[in-house]
Amino acid sequence: MTPPNFRKIQHTLRRATLPRMGDTRLRELSRHIAADLSARHARVLPPSFVRKAVGDAEALAATTGAAELVLPELAREKVDEARAWFSRQQDILERSAFSFSA
Repeated sequence: MTPPNFRKIQHTLRRATLPRMGDTRLRELSRHIAADLSARHARVLPPSFVRKAVGDAEALAATTGAAELVLPELAREKVDEARAWFSRQQDILERSAFSFSA
C-alpha cells in the first residue's frame, strides 16, 4: 500500500534535481576558466587534465556561499597541482625509460 502523500514526495524529489539558476552561471564560468587555463598550459598539460581540475574546483566552490568568487582561484590552484603531478609523472617515465635503455 502506498502512503497518501507518496506522489507529492516523488514530485518534490524530481523537482529538486533540476539545476538552479546559479548552477548554470557557475558552469558557464567554469567553462570559460577551463578554456583560459587550457590555453595557458597547452604546452605542459593535456586539456583533459585542466578540465578535470576545473571540475574538481567547481564542485568544491559549489559548497561555499560565494562559489563564483572562489572558483577562479580554486581552479588555478587545482590546475597548478595537476601540472606538478603531471610533471612528476613525466620525470618518472623518463627515468624508467632511461634505465631500460641502459
